[in-house]
Amino acid sequence: MDKYTKPPLTIKQQIQLLKSRKIVIGDELIVERILTTVGYYRLTAYLFPFRSKDASDDYVAGTSIEKVWRYYRFDRSLRFLLIDAIERIEVSVKAMIVSRFTLAYGAFGYTDMANFASPINVRRHAEMLDFIHSEMERSKEDFVSHFKAKYDTSQGLPLWMATEIMTFGNMLTFFRLMKKQDKQAIAKQFGISEQVLETWLVSLNYIRNICAHHGRIWNKVLAVRPSIPKKLPEWHESKFPVEASRIYSILTIMRFLLRTIVPQSKWPERLLTLLGDFQEIPRLSMGIPLDFEQSELWKSPKNMEVNEGKSSESLICDVEWPPLE
Repeated sequence: MDKYTKPPLTIKQQIQLLKSRKIVIGDELIVERILTTVGYYRLTAYLFPFRSKDASDDYVAGTSIEKVWRYYRFDRSLRFLLIDAIERIEVSVKAMIVSRFTLAYGAFGYTDMANFASPINVRRHAEMLDFIHSEMERSKEDFVSHFKAKYDTSQGLPLWMATEIMTFGNMLTFFRLMKKQDKQAIAKQFGISEQVLETWLVSLNYIRNICAHHGRIWNKVLAVRPSIPKKLPEWHESKFPVEASRIYSILTIMRFLLRTIVPQSKWPERLLTLLGDFQEIPRLSMGIPLDFEQSELWKSPKNMEVNEGKSSESLICDVEWPPLE
């Protein structure tokens, strides 16, 4: 195994290294700012698609730092879009879990292993309870402080409060531990099986972690891949294939779930705007089929359109609501 001997370089030296590898540098002051605020190593992840095929360290002739910076900006905007959808999905699934579980087993039913699938994963259940307890003890949230000051905390927090301090990963653990019929009741609201929903939540947790650590996402080959529903024909249009190893599968899952959670959301339009603003980004690397917005999975059904002047209790609009008292 070779010993790593590459020395650290100054920003000026990094620019010279890029030039020596045939990267076109325009305004050096701008490049200095990019390298100072982003870092050479991080930027090279976006240079990789432009590597020369001659096994050298050079890049394809004519590759400019401005072009690479466009890829970086696109990826960053895509992460923001993903995080927005994940937040909506996480909040909604937590609410569904709370409703199903507490109505069946009570506010503190999650502390009893008998209310979960048998045989119960004792270790995971114990870890979940330990996390909720530790978060309750150290939380400075007003609702937690109020509960601790007024009520007996020997059983912990009611589930509807506990979910507010759960991470996406904790929610996923909770869902995995639930009884089959309880998971089915939640998955049925989206029109899918509980097995498919579980793989989707696992994949969304994986994507969330990448986004939270500012990782490259646009052309990534996914290490954690979601299941594609076998019994839903709209997922199997030959003209619009959904490849589980590419980010398009995650975008499509988000679109599918958001149709139920917030049907009038402008999230799909924002994705189309982003793709339109960065038309030079190769969609094939993301697994996005040509004219994908015409597929059954992406078209907006007429019964989901919001008519001006009409209201509905089912709508969760893209507006700023006043804070809860």
